[in-house]
Amino acid sequence: HNLDHTENFVANVKWLCDQLGIDGTDRRNLKVAGWLHDVGAKDGYVGHVERSAEIAVDTLQGITEEPTVDEIRRLILATDPAQQTEDLLEQVMQDADSICAYANGMDTQRKLYEEFKQEGIADSWSEHVDKGIDLVSDAEFHTSPARQRAEDDRKQTLEALRQEKESLEDE
Repeated sequence: HNLDHTENFVANVKWLCDQLGIDGTDRRNLKVAGWLHDVGAKDGYVGHVERSAEIAVDTLQGITEEPTVDEIRRLILATDPAQQTEDLLEQVMQDADSICAYANGMDTQRKLYEEFKQEGIADSWSEHVDKGIDLVSDAEFHTSPARQRAEDDRKQTLEALRQEKESLEDE
C-alpha cells in the first residue's frame, strides 16, 4: 500500500469506467475515492480501510457537498474485500484493487508479505503463501472487463504460489 499501488488502482478505476461507460459524477467520485482509498495505511494495514474513509471525510468536508463526501466514504469502504458489494460502483472499487493484487504475481506477493509481516498478520513466508493460495483460489471479479483483463494474472499468481509451496515443502 504505497503510491505505486494507488496510481495503479486509479488507472484501473479509469480503465473500468471507460469499459463500463461510467462517466460524470460517478467517475469523478470513483477517482477521488481511488486516490484516498489507502491513505489510512500509513498507520498500519489493520483497519486501514476505515481510517482511509474517515481521513477522506475529514479532508473533504467543507470542500465539497455532503452527499459527495458520503459517496466517496462509501466507495472507500467498499475496498474491504470482506464487504459484499451493493452496486456497480462498489464492484469497480473492489475489482480495481483485485487487478492490482494479481498484477506482477510473486513480486506483489512478496511486497504484501513484507507489509503483513510488519503488522504481525503473517508470521512466516510459508504462512503467507498458504493464505495467499486460499485467497487467490476463492477470488472472483465482479465485472466482465476485470475478469477478462486480470483472470490470467490471477491464475498465474495462483500457480506461482502453489509452486512456491511445493518448493518450501521440499526444503
